[in-house]
Amino acid sequence: MRYFLIRFVLLLPMSAQAALFTVGTDTSCSHTTIQAAIDAAAAAPGADTIRIARNQTYIAQQLLINSQTLTITGGAATCATAPDG
Repeated sequence: MRYFLIRFVLLLPMSAQAALFTVGTDTSCSHTTIQAAIDAAAAAPGADTIRIARNQTYIAQQLLINSQTLTITGGAATCATAPDG
């Protein structure tokens, strides 16, 4: 019986849980560059969200996104706040 239960649990599909990555300069941000957040999302299973704060300037960045399901949003004053509008 014990063998059956362990085996059954191992056969259950693992659900991918979406992660939230934040980009900005304040201490509540998980990353300081957009590419670093994209790279971290690539290592996390499932569809992920990257939220970009407007507390720094993002100029001429070349971003590489490979085979990922991402939602990228911006407009929050800081990483700890929700986007405006």
